[in-house]
Amino acid sequence: MKLYWYKLPSGARSAYIQDHNGGERLRESLDIVIPAGASAFTVKELTKRAEAAFIVRADQIRAARKGLLRDDAVTLVGYAETLTGNRDVKDHVVRVVPFLKEHFGTVELRAIDYRHCEKFQAFLASGFSLHKEGKPLAPKTQRHYFNALVFILNEAVKDRHLEKNPALNVRRVRVPEKVVIALTPDELQTLWRVPIGGTLGAAVKRGFFVSANSGLRLGDLRTLRWGDIKTGPEGWRLVKAQDKTGNLVTVPLNANVRELLTPFFTLDPTAFVFPEFQTGAGISKYMGPWVKAAGLTKPVTFHTARHTFGTLLAQQTGGNARMVQNLMGHVTAKMTEHYTQAAGQEARAMVDGLPDIKKWGTA
Repeated sequence: MKLYWYKLPSGARSAYIQDHNGGERLRESLDIVIPAGASAFTVKELTKRAEAAFIVRADQIRAARKGLLRDDAVTLVGYAETLTGNRDVKDHVVRVVPFLKEHFGTVELRAIDYRHCEKFQAFLASGFSLHKEGKPLAPKTQRHYFNALVFILNEAVKDRHLEKNPALNVRRVRVPEKVVIALTPDELQTLWRVPIGGTLGAAVKRGFFVSANSGLRLGDLRTLRWGDIKTGPEGWRLVKAQDKTGNLVTVPLNANVRELLTPFFTLDPTAFVFPEFQTGAGISKYMGPWVKAAGLTKPVTFHTARHTFGTLLAQQTGGNARMVQNLMGHVTAKMTEHYTQAAGQEARAMVDGLPDIKKWGTA
């Protein structure tokens, strides 16, 4: 184990601790940098500081290899909970904590090894679910939760509870390629001509077609307020932070959306566009009978409307991948690959090019 000075492109030198142990190479910054052109006094003082930091860290690493990294007996669950403080309740680091409690209990953080992590992944795949009783976690959710454990252990390494992350070499669960179910213009027209009964039927149908022309998720429709819709000479446009990702999206709203929403327009910017969706009543129960009455055989859910928006943008209007990604509010381009391959028009022309519901006749 030795102190090593790495020369940066700027001419400064950064202090590192280096070692080889059992075939594994360790290289870790000591967070001490001697600036280029520093005075002899500064060089001497920073060198002393680096040497002192090296001795402390070297002792910690040797202690870690003996299982004596730190005196505080922190549990994995206790440490994970310290990382949840300012995070959103939907964050996977927050959501994984109940699963950590169930599986690890009071196991100390410093005792976690490769086998613990491997067994936790198997536990997630075993069909056990704290959120939906009797329903196993989807492979994608399993992967998200295991990645949350990896993140937690990475933070533990930074805080020097662990020498290295024991989860890094665990083979991750394979996530099947996503199959997007979308409707064709003819199928949309067929649904348009079939009414939905029930208390929320009309609102569900209106919301479905707003989603099919804007890409909004059901959660976004629930929180959509009239203040999120901007009007002007160029037409209507939506400016809203997505509920799922927090990403701000700007989507031009076409004539279909204006046709659907204008009868309900109010000048109160705080009013909900879909007040019917504020009751907590189930939306999904309306979809099955409606789709069946329309004679469609596809497994259509409310979210199919969003998939339809993305697919029609890509296939019917020739939209480029970057534009579709922006309109869908996707975090990465990979998500957009489900919808598009080709290129080229502006956002307004793209959404205006979607099938015109006024030509379909009375709903």
